[in-house]
Amino acid sequence: MRAGFAAKTMINRSDFGLSWNKLLETGGVTVGDEIEINLQIQGIQQ
Repeated sequence: MRAGFAAKTMINRSDFGLSWNKLLETGGVTVGDEIEINLQIQGIQQ
């Protein structure tokens, strides 16, 4: 017997106090504000 699921969400890292960033020479930043989280979990009964 198997069970599995997948989940996907996005969070804003500044909501968790993560505000570090570094400016690039082109004017952009090295780390974006939105982080995507993907989970794929599967369980197998023995």
